[in-house]
Amino acid sequence: MSTTTTTTTTTSITTTSTASTTSTATTATITYTTTTTILLLLLLLLLLLLLLQQQLLLLYLTLLLLLLLLLLLLLLLLLLLLLLLLLLLLLLLLLLLLLLLLLLLLLLLLLLLLLLLLLLLLLLLLLLLLLLLLVVLLIFPLLLALLLILLLLLHLLLQLLVL
Repeated sequence: MSTTTTTTTTTSITTTSTASTTSTATTATITYTTTTTILLLLLLLLLLLLLLQQQLLLLYLTLLLLLLLLLLLLLLLLLLLLLLLLLLLLLLLLLLLLLLLLLLLLLLLLLLLLLLLLLLLLLLLLLLLLLLLLVVLLIFPLLLALLLILLLLLHLLLQLLVL
């Protein structure tokens, strides 16, 4: 009974962890696509500013945009790392689930082997009982017939002696 409770608890924890990991991975993917879109738009704006770079203000704006682009690139790298970590966590959870299933299969196999061993022992007992029955049914009448023949021979010998 305790094995069933442990297995059910572990399965529900694994299912909950998998669901939250999938939700976080989806959110991280949406954030990643949004950030890449913003990055591309900022790059286009930077190109426009470089074309119109005739004043000092435009130079400062381009530098600010470059810093912003660097920050966005760092954010993208962090998001990629988060996605990789989430994928690794999901793989670990799947491996844990596979190990649990393998353990359950091994337990079932062990129970099946024990059941087969018990059936084999019962079959052996049945064969011994059949052998005993054969001995009783075949040898006992033969011994009885031999005894009767010996008694008849003794009776005939006694009659011959009386005559």
